[in-house]
Amino acid sequence: MRRLISLCSTTGDPSVGTAATSTAAMLALPGARTRRMYIRSRLVMSRHLAGPGFPVDLAHERRLAEVHWQRSLDPRHEAAAMRRQIGAIRASGNRTEVLTGITAPTLVLHGDHDKIVRPDGGPATAAAIPGARFVSVPGMGHQVHPRVVPLLPMVVQHLT
Repeated sequence: MRRLISLCSTTGDPSVGTAATSTAAMLALPGARTRRMYIRSRLVMSRHLAGPGFPVDLAHERRLAEVHWQRSLDPRHEAAAMRRQIGAIRASGNRTEVLTGITAPTLVLHGDHDKIVRPDGGPATAAAIPGARFVSVPGMGHQVHPRVVPLLPMVVQHLT
């Protein structure tokens, strides 16, 4: 049986799931010009996006930032890529009606401290998908913290 998991998402209805003003302002900043600036900005954003119940592992985030810096021809493009992704999401418009056609058993998982997709986007998504189950993760931000991942199979197996 196929199942669907929607993580920290929204319907596209502009009345729900919008980014926090503080996050939008951070995303509008130009990309970092140096490795040091890039790592620092990633750590700042990671702390900003993490919820209070799931603190950021700064050493892990620093290693990820270093890998991303090294593998990219020009990591400054990451900020532009993020803006393109957000632009694509906005351009896709309100998907609420399309979501009503989903027939797969669906779990909608959302952190109650998400600053990119406001937490009301999760319940709106679940309400649009027939029979969807909504789970709010207390203290979680936009990032799915490693401590949450082991819980997913237990929740997913109960989808019918």
